[in-house]
Amino acid sequence: MALQSSVQAGDAATAASLARVLGPLASAPTPGLHAALASTDGAIRSEAAVALGQIAARSGAAAGADVVNALGQSAGRELLRLVLVIDPDAARGQALAEALRGMGAYATVVDSGARGLVVLRRSPALDLVLVGDSLPDMTTAQVVDEVKGDERLAAVPVIVLTADAEATAGMYGDRIAGTSSGASDIESAKPALTAELQGDRALAQSLAARSAEALAHLGPSDDLGPALSGLATATMRDDATAVPAIAALGARGTASQAPALLAALTDDTRSEAVRAAAGSALARVVARNAGALDADGIAKVQAVVGSEAPMPVREAAARVLGSIAMQPAERAKLLEKLRER
Repeated sequence: MALQSSVQAGDAATAASLARVLGPLASAPTPGLHAALASTDGAIRSEAAVALGQIAARSGAAAGADVVNALGQSAGRELLRLVLVIDPDAARGQALAEALRGMGAYATVVDSGARGLVVLRRSPALDLVLVGDSLPDMTTAQVVDEVKGDERLAAVPVIVLTADAEATAGMYGDRIAGTSSGASDIESAKPALTAELQGDRALAQSLAARSAEALAHLGPSDDLGPALSGLATATMRDDATAVPAIAALGARGTASQAPALLAALTDDTRSEAVRAAAGSALARVVARNAGALDADGIAKVQAVVGSEAPMPVREAAARVLGSIAMQPAERAKLLEKLRER
């Protein structure tokens, strides 16, 4: 009753907390959880879905399509890093935005200090600010002072775009997180873009991980079809989300999710845990779906087997090859190639 009353009263924080408590404790779905699942508040709805998924997994009952769909949405919800680029050099700014997009960040590009300050004051969350060392309307130092003098923004790293890294570093010292000459030189941005998320985005990240876990533990009576797209997206998330998402895809995924699993297996920037899980899951998907990998995909898996990747990753890749339906002569030829590596 308390959960249902909180949902009806619009008390999102209390409703989400109650749903989170009920998941590990309740022996059966409650009216309050079903009311929370129908909430228009995303956090309440996701917490209710996680709780109902946990209850279903423990009891062996089907969670239902609404729960599966909500879990899939939560697991696959995009969590972008937010970057502001203040640079009058339009070509450099756009190139930076493209490079940052490849690092999982969304960049807003403006061409003046004044426009940058407007964005700064309106943004609820920023992970990084890049500012040119020469602006048309104010000094770069003024922009840095504005960021560091605002309580909401003081912890946001600032990188100065410059061709003279040594002089700029000497000028600003520890008030900036580093310098960059442009899109090909953004190593200094990586710490800000891999730091632990805070606030609402941290909650969303936790919900994504717990949603993926819940999906991984649902029984065979649940159709995970509505969640498969979200699970495929979740393979690109942090390990806590990606590993259970990959496990769920291994159990229930189709040929449509094979590319996501292949990408995780072959990406040498991912952790051993993610890559090994992806290989094992892909082997199961391939075994169920002949033709899930084309010749190019098979070649990529072969490359992993013959690489210097950690042994669990190579073993998982080998299981993928073992799951592919081949004529005896084709398999013998493949094994011969692997022995040559």
